[in-house]
Amino acid sequence: MYPGFTPYLANDSFQYLSVAQNALQGHFGFSSIVHFDAERSLGVVPVPVVTFPMGYPLVIALIGRLGVPLETAAVLISMLSTIVCVPILGWLAERFNLSAPMRNVLLAVFVINAPVTEFGASAVAEPLFMLLILGGTALLVSARLSQGEVSDWLWLAVGLAFGTAYFVRYAGLFFVLGLAVLCVHSFLAGYRLLARGHAISLAVASIPVLIGITRNLLLVGNWRGGNEKAVSNELLSVLSNTARAINGIFLVGPGHAPFDGITVARALCAGLFYLGLAWITWNYIRYRTAPHSPGPKLKGTATDLLLLVLVYSACMIYAGLTSVISYGVRMFVPLTPLLILLLGIAFNEMMRVLPRAGASRRLFLILLTGSLVPYAFLNLSALRNPPPLDVSALAGPLATKSARAVVQELAGENGVIVANNGQAAGYVLRRPTISLVGQEFSTVEWNEPTLLATMQRFNATAVLIVSDAVAGQLSRGIGQGADVKSDLPSRLVKELAQGNPPQWMKLVHRSGGILIYVPELPNRSAP
Repeated sequence: MYPGFTPYLANDSFQYLSVAQNALQGHFGFSSIVHFDAERSLGVVPVPVVTFPMGYPLVIALIGRLGVPLETAAVLISMLSTIVCVPILGWLAERFNLSAPMRNVLLAVFVINAPVTEFGASAVAEPLFMLLILGGTALLVSARLSQGEVSDWLWLAVGLAFGTAYFVRYAGLFFVLGLAVLCVHSFLAGYRLLARGHAISLAVASIPVLIGITRNLLLVGNWRGGNEKAVSNELLSVLSNTARAINGIFLVGPGHAPFDGITVARALCAGLFYLGLAWITWNYIRYRTAPHSPGPKLKGTATDLLLLVLVYSACMIYAGLTSVISYGVRMFVPLTPLLILLLGIAFNEMMRVLPRAGASRRLFLILLTGSLVPYAFLNLSALRNPPPLDVSALAGPLATKSARAVVQELAGENGVIVANNGQAAGYVLRRPTISLVGQEFSTVEWNEPTLLATMQRFNATAVLIVSDAVAGQLSRGIGQGADVKSDLPSRLVKELAQGNPPQWMKLVHRSGGILIYVPELPNRSAP
């Protein structure tokens, strides 16, 4: 990133930056890049965004008001959010009475984690979302451990943090549902005062959720906002992808760190870790006695954290079964500090029962330390990975005077165009763009009638086609470039990429893998 502090960009980044730019112009919650079916159904540009919540872009815009470039503002938010998570994680580890060496290990595991670092250098909402849920968890732990000695304001703050998380990513709803589970659990267990605190947090957290759902229902008639395409994925496949995603967080999953010895390092890291886990679990069962159990408040608080993680994971699995989300590491990276904390709590509790000078304890520490060495190698090696998206691959061909001049001549200063790779094209050209989204995320088939109707509805004056060769360079980043999907979402678009338009379209520009078409229709007014 140094010296320009240019963030890693993903497809969602282009939406966030467009929403932020529109917010600076007084259009709050609007995007000039129309990508998903829900937004396109509204038929306007800029369009109210419902597929994503607007919290992260609005924070970008707020910093942008100070004169900071939006890309820099976006990455500053991600960087600072990730950095602030470190002392919060350390504070949580201390509150759970973890030993100083264990706390240091947990912090090191988090700080050098490659997915956490990558997202912390990206213009995406996950780091801010992670900070909010970790901050909400810290407030919850503080209220839980000080039960009966804190005011209702602390429980209000818990609800505010989780509710704000929903305003940043819709997955925050899963933590609000987790609060509901905690409320029911504490009530059934007879802890009425605790149940009251959970209920206060739940009530506050539900307010942003209800506002967001109401807005989505009013705009598109769908409480989720987007992702309307009906899918029914196999449970075993989703469970497998969940395991791979969580595995990818800690072992730097497929596509990361493509260097010799990675396979051996992964095998050593996983093998030593799971061998150590099995060893300490067996010895914990052997040596466990009642006096070594933590206090009821501490144990109950750890149970609360575990329930939150389980509810989030169960809801995410359900989302993976029924929606078209890009299911993978990204969905679980915000859980990383909580997963690390829960692992540390479990190890700390099990080590309590082992004889301090015994061979069992020494063997476990050797296995754990042995697994940390390849873990560090895997994650530090991944820092050499290229960015997930190389925007220069698209910016180069579009930067030529002829390509920009053609778009400018056809569409004017702020005219609408239609494009495949529409999010990246709209970002590079800085103009309103209707995206030819693929059927993986859409119910639309881009045939001639659909394309023509879309152009007429949005008064688009040009169609820009990015060839697969350029798209492949755009997505050459590790993990994405290894499995680049065609960005030519229909037979018609493939024909256009080959320079074969239908009779009502004319090719007016072709260079560097970029093709530009105009419609030739009778009685069509000039732009």
